[in-house]
Amino acid sequence: MAENITKDAVYKAVEAIIIEQCNLGDKGISEIKPDDNLMADIGIESVDFLVVVFEIEDKFDIKIPMEEWMQKASASGAAAAKDNYRMSVFVENIHGLIAA
Repeated sequence: MAENITKDAVYKAVEAIIIEQCNLGDKGISEIKPDDNLMADIGIESVDFLVVVFEIEDKFDIKIPMEEWMQKASASGAAAAKDNYRMSVFVENIHGLIAA
């Protein structure tokens, strides 16, 4: 995948992966808003989230450091940990990995 991919293109690709892998269409969800929390608002379970992470890694040929991200979020408090699952933050982190 090109290193100069736009954040919007990453957002759309990640959104499509989440909707497909988590069968969100069956729940009537066809889009994910930037402020949506993937766990709390969308209802993605931990196991499904791991599948999403693997699909994103394959699509963009990156390695998502989930353990590192979770440690940073935990060190910053509960609000930061919850914010880690906000769609815009998740996409921003993925975009940063692609651009690196």
